[in-house]
Amino acid sequence: MRHALLRPVFQIWIEIRNPGTQEIMAIRALLWWPARKSFRGWRREFDAPFLGSGVAGAPPSRAAASQELRPPGQRRRRSSALQGNGVAGAPPSIKRVPPHRLVIAPLVERRRNVLYSLIGSHQCGLPYRPGPKPSVTKPMTEIRLALLRGVCQMPAYVAHTKHFADQNLHSRITIAPSAWLIPEQLCSGKADFAVIPWTRVAAGRPGEAPLKVICGSGIEEAAIVVRSGLTPEQVSSVAVPREGGMKDLTAMGLLDSLGWTRERVKHHRFPSGDGAIICLFGNGADASSMVEPYAAMMEETGVGHVVRRTGDLWPGAPGCSLATSAAVIERDPDLVQRVVNAYVDACAFVTENPDTAAEIGAPFIGVHAQIVRRALQSNRPNVDAIRNAGAIEKVLRLMQELKYIDKLPEDFIDLQFLDRAQHRT
Repeated sequence: MRHALLRPVFQIWIEIRNPGTQEIMAIRALLWWPARKSFRGWRREFDAPFLGSGVAGAPPSRAAASQELRPPGQRRRRSSALQGNGVAGAPPSIKRVPPHRLVIAPLVERRRNVLYSLIGSHQCGLPYRPGPKPSVTKPMTEIRLALLRGVCQMPAYVAHTKHFADQNLHSRITIAPSAWLIPEQLCSGKADFAVIPWTRVAAGRPGEAPLKVICGSGIEEAAIVVRSGLTPEQVSSVAVPREGGMKDLTAMGLLDSLGWTRERVKHHRFPSGDGAIICLFGNGADASSMVEPYAAMMEETGVGHVVRRTGDLWPGAPGCSLATSAAVIERDPDLVQRVVNAYVDACAFVTENPDTAAEIGAPFIGVHAQIVRRALQSNRPNVDAIRNAGAIEKVLRLMQELKYIDKLPEDFIDLQFLDRAQHRT
C-alpha cells in the first residue's frame, strides 16, 4: 500500500529534479524500507554504510583510525556495501548489495527536500508538515515626481532616497527651473506628483485640469535678504520672482512694514527665484526675496543678511506642498496613499536627523551640506503646515487684492490621505 501511494510522488520528483542514478536508487530504497522501523532506527541503519567509508560528507568513524592495524581477516567488512555500485574507489564485486545500503552524498549531507521529509514522516507515522511558502514579491510601482530646489523639498529628496522603497515605489524625479512649469506636467500626465507652491495650485488657470494639495511640506520658507553693509532703510531696489509665489507674496506683504513703497523702492521682476538671487549676488539689487537654503547661503558667504521671514507676517504659513491631479486621486487612491505615507515618514526623518538629511539633500539643491544644515536650524519642513487655515486665508486675500486671482478658491486641498498616514499603527 505504501509503495503504491508513494510511487506517483517519486515519479513526479524524478521529472522535476532530474536526479542522478544514485539518488534514484536511494529513494527506491527508502520506499522499500520496512514500515516497522522507528525513525531513529531508520536513520541509524541508513547512516551505517557511511561511517568510515571515506565518502565526501560522511561522518567519521572511530574504527577508521585503527583499521590499518588490524589483520586483514579481522577488518570490518564495511566497504562491502560499496562494492559493485559504481562508487568511486570501490572494488569490483558480483555481490548484489541491498538498495537501502547505497551511499549518496546529497542524503549524507542531510539535504532534505520536500520528498525526503514526506518519506521520513511516512516511516514514523507522522503527518506531513510542509514548510512555509516562498514569499512572492510584487513588482514596484513607478512614480514620476517633479521637484524644485530648496529646503521645502527635503522630504521629497529623502523619500526618493529612502522611504518610497518601503512603500514598494520606485521614483523618477525631475527638477524644474521654475515652479510655473510643473502644473502643466501634472495636467498632461508627464508627472504624477509634485512639490510646488500651494498658491499655484489655488490659482488654477481657466480650462486647466484641477490639481489638489494632499500633504504639507515647506513652512514659512521665504525670507527677505539685504546686501551686507545696508540697512532696510537704505534699500533702493529689490529683486523678486514671478507673481504669485510665496517669495513674491512675502516681499509684497512686507513692503509696508519695511517702508519699501513702490515710490521709493524699485522692483526687479524675474521669471524664477534663481534670477532674483543672482541679481542680489551680482549687486544688481540691494535686496531680494528667496527661500532657504539660499538665504542661509547668503549669510554663510557674507553676501547678505536676513531681515524678515514669512513667519513674521503670517506665522505658520505653508510653502511648497505635495500635490497631484484630481485624476490621479480618482484613478488610483491606493497609490496616492502610499506616496503620502512615504512623504510623512521622510519628513519625520528630516526632523529627527537633520545632519543626515542635509547630506542627502545637498546634491539635489547644489549647495554644501553645511549650508543646508544651517538652513534647517531656522526652517524645517512640516507636513501639517497646510492645515493652517488662518494663514492660508490671509495669503489668499492678499492675492485677491493684488489681482492675482479673481475670487477666493475652494476645494483645492484634500487631506484625507495625510490623515490616514498620520494615524497608522
